[in-house]
Amino acid sequence: DPPPSEPVPSSREAMSSGRFAVNRRVLVVDDDADTRRMVTEVLASVGLRVVAVGTGEEALELLAGGDLDLLVLDLNLPGIDGLEVVRRARRDAALSLLPILLVSGTASSKDIVDGFASGADDFVVKPFRTPELAARIFGLLRRARSSLPPAVPPSSV
Repeated sequence: DPPPSEPVPSSREAMSSGRFAVNRRVLVVDDDADTRRMVTEVLASVGLRVVAVGTGEEALELLAGGDLDLLVLDLNLPGIDGLEVVRRARRDAALSLLPILLVSGTASSKDIVDGFASGADDFVVKPFRTPELAARIFGLLRRARSSLPPAVPPSSV
C-alpha cells in the first residue's frame, strides 16, 4: 500500500506568519502535464504565484522577462533540456542568483552531479513527496531572501 497523502508541513502557517512573502513568483517547467498541475496546485495553495510551462524554450522566454523568485525545473525536457536552461540562466547576470530546483525521474549520480555542476541549487527525484518538495522550495526562497543586501536608506540632504 502507498503511504497516505501527507499535508504540506506548516507552509500555510509560515506564509501567514510573514516568514515568507506572499506573491513570490515561481516558474514550474515540466513536460508532464500532471506533474505541472500538481506542483502548481501545491504552490498556489500556500500563496505563491505560479507560472507553469512544458518546455525549456518556454522557460527561457519567461526567464528573459525576469520578475521570478524561483525556478522548479524538470531535468529531462524535450528540445532544450533542464541542464541547458540552468547553464543559460547562470550565464545571465540578472538570473545568476535565481534559486533553481531541479526535478528528475532519474536518480543517477551522474544526473545529480551534472545538475549541481550546471548551477542548480537543489535536486529532487520523482516521484517526490509533496511535503519534501514544499520544504525544499521554501528553504530556497528563505535563503534567497536572506541573501539579499539590506535596503539602503536614502541619504538625507
